[in-house]
Amino acid sequence: MTAETPKERRRLLNIARMLIEDTDEEHGLTMNEIIERLGQLGIPSERKSIYRDIKALREAGLDIYQQHRAPAEYGLRERQFTLEELSLMVDAVQSSLFLTDRRSNQIVKKIYRLASSPQQGALKRIVHVEGRVRTQDSSAIKNVNAVQRALGQRRKIAFTYYDYAVDGTRTPRKSTDGKIKHYLESPLRVTYSDGRYYMLSYNAKHKGIAVYRIDRMRQIAMTDEPAADNETTRNFSGETFANRSFSMYGGNPLSVTFLVDAKAVNAFVDRFGSHLSIEVVDEGHARIVADVLGAPTFYGWVAQFGDQVRIEKPQALADDYCAWLRTALAVYE
Repeated sequence: MTAETPKERRRLLNIARMLIEDTDEEHGLTMNEIIERLGQLGIPSERKSIYRDIKALREAGLDIYQQHRAPAEYGLRERQFTLEELSLMVDAVQSSLFLTDRRSNQIVKKIYRLASSPQQGALKRIVHVEGRVRTQDSSAIKNVNAVQRALGQRRKIAFTYYDYAVDGTRTPRKSTDGKIKHYLESPLRVTYSDGRYYMLSYNAKHKGIAVYRIDRMRQIAMTDEPAADNETTRNFSGETFANRSFSMYGGNPLSVTFLVDAKAVNAFVDRFGSHLSIEVVDEGHARIVADVLGAPTFYGWVAQFGDQVRIEKPQALADDYCAWLRTALAVYE
């Protein structure tokens, strides 16, 4: 058996490339098109050699079909991702508030390259996402990686944190003495919610769970100090926290009983899941029990239902909610 020449290797690799980039289940290349393309690359070829190369590529694992029609077409039947899956990826990237416009566009272009060239046109027509207010911080992904490294090595991390001042400028959060505040936390989980990445951590000072927007963290550094290991950290469940919290705000864990109008039951199932405890009161009302974290964001969620939802228990939570409503109303009086 003679060894392959450089020309034969180039021909084989270029046939594989054009099948991967330009064909799919619905779009193939005829033998004449393959020969013409190879010729444009300076690789004159015969049908017999191309048949041999296609056979070798099939033996290597490429699912190359031949459509028996005039003229016959050759193409890659099974791609790594379907067009629908690629559409979901593009939509997820374009919808992410965590990515800058520049980074989002870079990733979307890479996703396009996972499709065949005919599919790319369809993909661009399928996906259209209106403009969203994105982060302006290009270091956000690096911040996620830094937190993940600390999680992997079970170390505490140090960082500063910024907020937006009244004039809209980013300002480092400060201590009561006016100095920039430095945080030292034991990371427990990185989670994604409402288009943002958050770090859930154990705060030793308050002996509880803290939440930080990762794109607002600065000067992140993994320390040599081991992460906290106690009953709270060992029993922590990111899923439970996410299910109980609203917009990733912390608060006191509570079991809350609601009297809910039938029109609002759908929203409760959507928010808490179908495992809710639901008791039918009458044709128009249900009594629902759900575990939540009491916080202003929770009050805002309840307020959207107006008189369709009432907090029955605990009474202290209902009182706090009423006080929150009165404070909001007082602004307009």
